[in-house]
Amino acid sequence: MGLTLYGQKIIEKPVFDQGNAEVRLSINDEDGRIEIYPNPATEFININLSDANLSKAKFELYDIIGNKVDVEAQETKHDNYRISVEKLHMGYYVLIVSDSYGRYKKAFKFSKR
Repeated sequence: MGLTLYGQKIIEKPVFDQGNAEVRLSINDEDGRIEIYPNPATEFININLSDANLSKAKFELYDIIGNKVDVEAQETKHDNYRISVEKLHMGYYVLIVSDSYGRYKKAFKFSKR
């Protein structure tokens, strides 16, 4: 399923793994593709930047009412990151992905179970 929002192509791709369903959120634009999964999340959010033209990526996490949540992203391999969300309360969160030069900034909404 895909839709265009503010000029960004957003794709929700269902993935079924051992009977569990998850959704991968992807944004395709002139800067490449960024993938965030699983959604909903229970322990970790994975961020795949391998198809994006980002250098020195930064991540900010906010709860749905706008409070900043301190998180630390671990680089699991080149351009792939993981953020622990297991200690967060259930609800909706917004992950901001940006570069350190201020040229790129995108928001992704995900659910924490």
